[in-house]
Amino acid sequence: MSELTTGGPEELTWSYPSPAADGTTSGFVWMGYEEATESNQQEWVDFLNSTNESEHTIQNTGWDKASFVGLYNADWTSNFYSKATGGDKPGGLGSRTYETQNVGTGVKFTKTPIWHYTVEGAYVKEIPADCGAYHSVDVGGGNMDNHAGPTPDSEAAEYLGDSTYYWDDTCCWYGIVSDRQ
Repeated sequence: MSELTTGGPEELTWSYPSPAADGTTSGFVWMGYEEATESNQQEWVDFLNSTNESEHTIQNTGWDKASFVGLYNADWTSNFYSKATGGDKPGGLGSRTYETQNVGTGVKFTKTPIWHYTVEGAYVKEIPADCGAYHSVDVGGGNMDNHAGPTPDSEAAEYLGDSTYYWDDTCCWYGIVSDRQ
């Protein structure tokens, strides 16, 4: 069952229609990680039928069906994101969501050199070890420091354990190679 809340991004499964760069409205976009079910769609219909917002009713609302495959699917797309410029694509091939679906939350990857602290504590500008894996730490005042590897005690750190990351060119995502026999 999806969450029809206006909470944080972890809870969001449907987005409200937004104007696309060409002035059209994209329709409701499925933001769930997995494929949308009929139950997910019915929840949104029920929500629209219960709302008093005249601009978003079941009669005048479109559905961005290209997004129904889910953010983890390589084919995820939406009218809005295909026409809008700038910003990160939230799902599908080429997005961080798609690329990191097998490694858990709490890790970012870069293929270009960045300033970061190594595991040994040195501050360097290079691609972080272990496939460019790093996490950011809030040091106050709106400043962030990058550190090599996943966030300690995160889902990503738990998944990784004593293993290493790899990039799969065929599937275009990061994975974990177990060092254990």
